[in-house]
Amino acid sequence: MEEDNRCTVPFDGRSRIVLHTNSASGCCKTPLYPIDHDTGVLTKELIELRTSIVNNERSPQCINCWKIDDEGGPSYRRRHSTHFGKLIDWNKLDIYQPVRNIEVLFSNKCQMMCVYCSSDISSMWENYDNKHNPIKIVAYKHTRKLEEIIDVSNLRVILFSGGEPLLEPECVDFIMKLPYEKTRELSIVTNLSYGSNVFDTLKNIIHCHPSIFVVCSLDSLGENLNRKYLNWDLWKKNFEELIYIKPRGGIIINITVTILNYKDVQGIIEYILDLRKIGISDLSFNIDPIETGSRTSLASGRLDSEYSIQLSDSNDKYLTKKEKALISSYNLLLRKVEYSDSLAEETNRFLENYLEYCGIGILVVS
Repeated sequence: MEEDNRCTVPFDGRSRIVLHTNSASGCCKTPLYPIDHDTGVLTKELIELRTSIVNNERSPQCINCWKIDDEGGPSYRRRHSTHFGKLIDWNKLDIYQPVRNIEVLFSNKCQMMCVYCSSDISSMWENYDNKHNPIKIVAYKHTRKLEEIIDVSNLRVILFSGGEPLLEPECVDFIMKLPYEKTRELSIVTNLSYGSNVFDTLKNIIHCHPSIFVVCSLDSLGENLNRKYLNWDLWKKNFEELIYIKPRGGIIINITVTILNYKDVQGIIEYILDLRKIGISDLSFNIDPIETGSRTSLASGRLDSEYSIQLSDSNDKYLTKKEKALISSYNLLLRKVEYSDSLAEETNRFLENYLEYCGIGILVVS
């Protein structure tokens, strides 16, 4: 049987738009390319990617998913492509069809410095890079309005991310002025580690768009090495208030997994299941492993080969079938990931500089 290398994400999933670098990609896991002057986010690279998919070819743009797929883990393709178990006539797909689902970053403004992040999506990392690499040049460093590169009225799915989108006035202003439509799905990613003024902004957004999904980043319970400047007390306070507000779209906990926190995933899941036990049902989670070729990925340190998520029967019954499959894929990834000596050395050097620069401390943005 011919190997299935196809994926619907560049057709029906979220394309990524980074306004502050004037770049876009077919999904959040593929490389960014300059936005086309004439066709906007429908770049020649996106057309090439779609063509490879229709031809059942492994596009080099998708190397991040192939690495995780080959190790049996929960790749973005496995989690979000809608073709699995369905019959699709790939030859009838229009490789030039307009983009209708997007993830948009208005800026890289952020008050955190996550270990797996970069200057493109974190101003804290940009400050670090400017200090250590003063001659570094950031390409495409100019901003265009979202309306200039895509027909906003045609968008059916919009995910606002960053950086921290709630810290970017242009992003907040865009959301607040965006007409409410029942058929349009909105989501916002937030780190929840800020004071009451910023949280009030989130509440105002939920009031204007009551069906919005709120995606909360969480990598472990309490302060941790993954997310420098996380304020756990503020995170928990804001999260508990968010649960009380009950955005109709629901609340999603996104767990980014690195070599530093792979054993913390079970605790986060149990935390979510404990909330389900007391009747908080509109709460789900996602496990997002860092690409295996990246520093701080699972391949960059010696995993405990015997470790896996083991939930009790009393907790297991509160999981959906999809979540059970996600945990099984994660456990399989932990067993199959291949350790890399060179990547481990690079990671150790990186972590020394990272910890020295960050120190121990919590930054509070109100």
